[in-house]
Amino acid sequence: MPYDVARCGANFSIFSFMHVSIYGIRHSIGLQGPATVAQVEFGERLALLRRQAGLTQVSLAERAGVHVTQLRRYEAGTTEPTLGALRRLAVALSVSTDALVFGEDPRVPADEAMRMLFEATVFLDDAEQAHLRALLEAFLARHEAARSEEGARKPRLRGH
Repeated sequence: MPYDVARCGANFSIFSFMHVSIYGIRHSIGLQGPATVAQVEFGERLALLRRQAGLTQVSLAERAGVHVTQLRRYEAGTTEPTLGALRRLAVALSVSTDALVFGEDPRVPADEAMRMLFEATVFLDDAEQAHLRALLEAFLARHEAARSEEGARKPRLRGH
């Protein structure tokens, strides 16, 4: 019997999981040397690509049809662009939306054994792939709920 993701209190698709992993879960990455596009969060990546294209915030905002204040919020990481704004930003920067959101590195597991398992899923029939997808989505929903719960329990320090 497949896992019912809706019963977990969340409804993740593969896209929404990727979205959560970018915006909802912040990972600290120690950067050594100059930052590459793949090593940074979305806002930093957007600013890096904008600077690499030789554009100011004002000129990119005009090209992408977004307000410059909104662009500054995207770069600061305080708000997230809509799908339409993402598309317009990518076009204005002459990059793919994948490059803008995820960087240029392939999105595959670094762990060789995990990568091989994911590659082997191409041999599953449609029903087996659907079961596996539901299982992964349920597991990730449970993980995200646990992380959210942990964050809510942590004591808040004044001034932080």
